[in-house]
Amino acid sequence: ATGSTTPEAWSCGKPVVGRILPELHLRHHGSVPPSLSCVDSVDIYKTMLKLRNEGYRKDIGEQGRKWVTENQSLTVVAKRETYIYGQVIDACAKASHNRPADGAEG
Repeated sequence: ATGSTTPEAWSCGKPVVGRILPELHLRHHGSVPPSLSCVDSVDIYKTMLKLRNEGYRKDIGEQGRKWVTENQSLTVVAKRETYIYGQVIDACAKASHNRPADGAEG
């Protein structure tokens, strides 16, 4: 999970430096966001040096905006939640059909 600050920064086209676990994003989105993932202070320092380059900052920012638009826009989230809710409703309906009626021996 990225919280709310990370997708907001991506939406604004800003580069994000943080810790990304690719397997989580691949599982839920099918792709990994263009976050500048760092695991320690040395990684953070090296990344900050790279971000001094304005072209690099803009490129990473644009990639982030594109990724969040394609993977976390309101339309994408609404479609995904509608699908999930439909699966839950279908599972509940199926379970209620397989349950003995009230008062029936089972």
